[in-house]
Formats: sequence, structure tokens, C-alpha cells
Amino acid sequence: MDPDTRGSTRSLRLRPPPRWGVRGVGAFVVSALVLAFGVALTPGSLEAQNRELIIEDFDSVIEIRPDGSFDVTETLRVNFIGSWNGLERELFFDHETAGGRQTRFQLELGEITDGSGNPLEVDRSGIRRGISLRIWVPGANNAVRTVVIRYRVRDGLRFFEPQGDPEAWDELYYNVTGHGWRVPVTAARARIRLPEGLEPTGAWGYTGSDGSTEQAVQVAQMDSEVRVTSLREFRAGEGLTVSVTWPAGVIPRPSTAGRARAGLVMYWPMGLPVAALFGMLGLWVRKGRDPYRGSVMVEYEPPDDLTPAEVGTLIDHKAEMHDITATLVDLAVRGYLRIEEVERKGGIPFLSSRKEEWVFHQTRPKSSWKELAPHERAYITGLFADALKGESGTFDLGEWFSYFGDSFREWRKARREDRSFDAHGYMQDWFSERRESEGEGEPVRGEDIMVQVKLSELENKFYTHIEKIRTKIYKELKRRGLYLRRPDHQVARWVGFGAVILFAAVILGIMAAQPPFLHQHFPEPIPLGLGLALSGLAIMVVGQGMGVRTEQGSRARAHILGFKEFLERVESDYYQRVVTSPELFEKYLPYAIALQVESRWAKAFEGIYREPPDWYRGSSGSAGFRPTAFAASLNSLSTSASRTMSSSPGGSSGSGGGGSSGGGSGGGGGGGF
Repeated sequence: MDPDTRGSTRSLRLRPPPRWGVRGVGAFVVSALVLAFGVALTPGSLEAQNRELIIEDFDSVIEIRPDGSFDVTETLRVNFIGSWNGLERELFFDHETAGGRQTRFQLELGEITDGSGNPLEVDRSGIRRGISLRIWVPGANNAVRTVVIRYRVRDGLRFFEPQGDPEAWDELYYNVTGHGWRVPVTAARARIRLPEGLEPTGAWGYTGSDGSTEQAVQVAQMDSEVRVTSLREFRAGEGLTVSVTWPAGVIPRPSTAGRARAGLVMYWPMGLPVAALFGMLGLWVRKGRDPYRGSVMVEYEPPDDLTPAEVGTLIDHKAEMHDITATLVDLAVRGYLRIEEVERKGGIPFLSSRKEEWVFHQTRPKSSWKELAPHERAYITGLFADALKGESGTFDLGEWFSYFGDSFREWRKARREDRSFDAHGYMQDWFSERRESEGEGEPVRGEDIMVQVKLSELENKFYTHIEKIRTKIYKELKRRGLYLRRPDHQVARWVGFGAVILFAAVILGIMAAQPPFLHQHFPEPIPLGLGLALSGLAIMVVGQGMGVRTEQGSRARAHILGFKEFLERVESDYYQRVVTSPELFEKYLPYAIALQVESRWAKAFEGIYREPPDWYRGSSGSAGFRPTAFAASLNSLSTSASRTMSSSPGGSSGSGGGGSSGGGSGGGGGGGF
């Protein structure tokens, strides 16, 4: 700023921004392009553009051992152009037998070193057809490096059946380089060394892409060694395959026992489910069977002192929902509640189907519930729990407002008269007088209040009581000496163990597919996973029968089975003489529901039982009452109650020389990373 204008109050003029004309815009675009081109020509960018990997030499030495396995040593001279981390080599386990069957050989990975024998860091992972090796190569930046890979192959030779042919042979048919390379291979050769004293009868080499019959190779033989050298370079996706034959039977072929041993090594996990099944069956015979296994005779009444829920549980070890809901009908038959069927309101008239609803009315005071069995008491308590909370010891909102108004006026009156006011005593007197004026004559106690509840109101609420009810059923059966331990816990223990095995099958199956971890011992992940999975299923299935009753419990179960036979066959002429009174229908109806034979039981009372029971009110009244229709209604009630009450809020000889590039055993490929 000019010294003369320092401190001046004059405002400074700002120069307006330049106007961009056509020339200005053109100059800007040209400048941007020049800048971008300059960035693209930086050393790093040029290096990225020139990044390339070439296999300059692929040398494979294959030594066939007297036992039929062979060792492979691959020496790769790699030209890393640009910046690289290393080399990726994929090895396939594919094997084509002499009969043309596709199998997999076993591969044992050896050392991986540089050209000087120094170990290299390797990341190994499983792929669908074999193994992938990510080999970290130090200094792989515009440099030529050597990588040496060693491995042993078992079950990789082809053994033909001589069938009396003196010129029959066996063969090594091996994909040396693999056809999965994503980079070019400048030179490739293979040296196949047979056991000492064994000379080959033929040797061939195939080049090109997978399936090609091109033989651009030079084959040389020196005593027991065959050299196959490619005469051209390979582009990505091309490779070298060799075939060498020798007289059949010189190298011991796998015997029947040897093949069986190899199959056992590979597929031994398939024996696990057989062992698991027989083991569980043996355990069930020793500890899972009931001690009493007498014959079942027809019984005309249930075991003494056993409720329908206990009968339904004892017969199959399970306290299921139809056992629990049978308690509802049993309590109604015995006078503790009344069941009313109504039509649920709502829906579009003439379009919506009839919706069923049931209302349960309490008919006996809570004080009388003490005489019930523990699980029955838990059931009826859970049934009316919310209704009793709203009624026991409480009154409606209008009564409370009236009480507070009267209480306030009485308090003010006592204060004006300079006397004390007993609020608690006044409340008791007020409510007592209120009920007396309504004709009840005495104060209302919570345990004497009669309430009602709709089935739909129990949805997402009653489920909290189910486990408590089940526990009390099992506890009572144990107290009576029918069980030593809870059968559902015994069953759950074995089923849970089987589920763990099943889960482990999935985990180990995945791990077995990773060659670095388990492939040495589990060459086939499918038998391992399948064997463990079937073992887990066998344990889970047989475990369902591991709940064991005592001798007393076994006799009671035989009694129940005889009673069930009576309920199922009561409509026959032989048993009709037993059906003499309508009361018998109601008495055994809850047991028929628990044993799921209520329809047959009701059919026997057609023409005998003509009036609906006092404890049930149907939506269509009592006209034309039929026991079978009544049983169908109760079955619908049982189904709806089970669903609603359990709901919770949200849950031959071969011919050598015939082949192609990429055929036979092995294969693979690779690239850089």
C-alpha cells in the first residue's frame, strides 16, 4: 500500500475477475491436457505401464520312484519387469486313469527356494482343483529371479491291463507346465527319469492350448532318462504335456489291498457314521431302553392319579403343546373354568371368513386352586394372570376418582374439626360400604374375584409360562418315581452333541479344503465333511430315544398304551358295552386330546351324548349337538391355543502315443502378484 494512503478512509477498488473468451477457454483446456500428459509420463506411471512378467525358462525334472510315486522339481527363471511382489503357481490334483476315469492324486509339497537354496516365504491356499502358492520373491523389481518348487505325487501313474499283450505298457501322462498361466513362457522342457535299469518304450510331447495335439517338441532318450524340449514359446493359456511309457508290470502297480488301503486313506471318514450309529444303538440298548418291556393289554381307564398332560408326556418323553392344552379342557371338565366360543369381530362383511375366538371364564376362586397339581396351578395362573392383575384388590377408574373425591372432602372436614384422619381405615370402610351397597355384603378379596380372558389376549404373553409348566410336569413325574432324570434334558444333551458334530463337519469340511492345513491327511474334503455330518445326524436321531423311564414309569407307559388302544377302538362293537354314560365322554375327553385320538373317542358317543356340557358354550348354541362336531371344535381350540399360547414377539490295454496338450494328470498355471 502507498504510504500516502496509509490511514485513509477511502475504500479500495477490487479488480473484476478476468472474462473468459473462446481463446481463454481453449488455452485452459490445452494447459490441462499438457499437465495430465506430463503426469502420465512420470517415472512411476511409466513403470506401471511397462509392468510385465515373463517365464524365461521352465525346467521340470520328474523322477519316477520304484513305489510308483514320482518327485517333481520345477525350476523357473522369471523376468520381473516393473515392480512385483512375487510369483503365483497353481498346481492341480487332476488325474485321468488308464480307464479314462477322472480322479485326484495326492500331492505332498516340499521345499520352495530361490536359485541359491534359500527358503522363500509362501502363502498357500486351496482352490477348487488343487492348491495355489503365492511365492514372495525378494527384489522382484526389474530383475530376473529363480524359483525352485519341489513336490511329490502319489497315485499319478496310469496302469493298463496287459490282457495277454506282450507289448503292453504303463505310462506317465503328465501336464508339466499347466495351461492356466496368465503370462507367457519363453522356453519349457521336462526331464523324466525312470528307475535305474528301466528303459522307456516310447515318449511324446504335446504343446499348445488345452486339447491341442500339436507336437512342437524335441524328444531325446539317454538310458533311463527322457528329455522333452518345446520348440516354441507359449502364450498365456498354453503349455507342455509329456507322455512316457515302459513295459507293463515293471513298476509295481497298486494291488487290490493297496487300492483298498489308498481308498481307506482317502475315504475313511465315511466309516464315521457307521461307527456312530452302532455306538449310539449300543448305548441305547444299555442305557436308553426302558427296563420293563411287557406286552400291552387294553385298559379301560388311565393310570391312577395321572393328569392328561402327564399321560401325554410319559408316552413319548415330550411335554408338547397338545399335552399342555389338554389341561385347559381338563380344568373346564372339573369346573375350574368355562369355555365360550364366539365370533371375532372385524373384517369386511361378506368377504372375510368366519374368525373363531374363545373366551375363558374363571368359575372357581383362586383360593381353590391350591388343590390342583403344580402344572395345572401354573397353567390356570398363567391363563388369568393379566386379568387378575387388573382386578385383584383394585377397582375401575371411576371408582378410584369417586374415592379420592370423598376422601379429600373427609380429610378437609377432619381438619376443620381439628381431629385426625385415618386414611387407610377410611379406604377400607369406603370400599366395603360400596360393595355392600351393590349387594355383595362383604369386602371383596382379590382371591375371590372371577375374571375372564380372551384367547387372542394371550398372544405374545402366555409363552413366558410354558417352560414353567413343562418343568412342573417333569418334576411331578420324577416325584412319582416314573423318571430318574428329566427325559427332555437327556434327549437335548445327545441332540446337542450331534448338532455340535454337524457344525464341526461344516467347519472341518471347509478347513479340509485348504491344502496348507489338512490336505496331507484329508485329501478329499467331501468324505470328511459328509462323514462327520452323517455321524452328527445319526447321534441326533438315536438321541431322540435316550430319555429312559424307570420300571414303574415303563409299566405306566404300557398302561397308557393300552388305554389309548381302548380310546381308538371304542367305537367297535366289542367295546361299545363299556360306553354306558355321557359322563364317561367328558371324563376321558382330556386324555383323548392329550393322546390325539379325540375324534375317534367322540364318534363312539354319537346318539348317546345329545346335550353340550355345562362348561362349554358354542357360538351357535346347543341346537343339534353332536359329539363329533364338538370334538372338532375342541380340536380347533387346541390348535389355536397351541399357536397363540406359544407365540412370542419378534424369530483294458492302452495304446501309447495318443494324447493331447493339457491331458493326463496334473496341470495348473499361475502369474505374478
